[in-house]
Amino acid sequence: MALSSLSDPGLVLLPTHRIIAHMPVEGRALRDRLDPHFELVPTANLRLMAEVETVSKSGRQAFGLALPGSNGYVLIAKAPRDLQALIDGPGSHALKALDVSVLHSVILEKLVGLPGFDAISYTRDAEAAALAPDNGAGASFLMVPPTVGDMRTISLAAEKMPQKSTYYFPKILSGLVLWSLNDFI
Repeated sequence: MALSSLSDPGLVLLPTHRIIAHMPVEGRALRDRLDPHFELVPTANLRLMAEVETVSKSGRQAFGLALPGSNGYVLIAKAPRDLQALIDGPGSHALKALDVSVLHSVILEKLVGLPGFDAISYTRDAEAAALAPDNGAGASFLMVPPTVGDMRTISLAAEKMPQKSTYYFPKILSGLVLWSLNDFI
């Protein structure tokens, strides 16, 4: 176990991008399913992360969708509250508003038809995620991470953060062995 202060200015959460092995819906059918909920901005795969970060800094919810052929889309939520309303089950507004909640519960499950986590692999490297569709993956979703404040709000409400949403940095050293000084006295 490692404990860290939430107020430590060096503590950050990094994004975990999703790589989809096979997309059940592609091409025009995929765009038709996404279009009612998202503004689709055509963007080169390698520019997706920069564009998603720019949109997110303006206060709008956005995802990068990398597709085969080196061109994808920045998906900008048209009505984030409407997306949150599509998330089934219990959970606070804060939990349902998280990008990772919208990605898994709305985009992947409801719009794309990809339930569960079996067809998903994960990477912290935005460039690797952007290049994956040209190396055999069906698609990749690039996203911004939740903030430490988001994590604090969720935990104070006695809720759990969604799977693969809290990649802390910096990491503590692993493999470190501690010896009791009493053994040497």
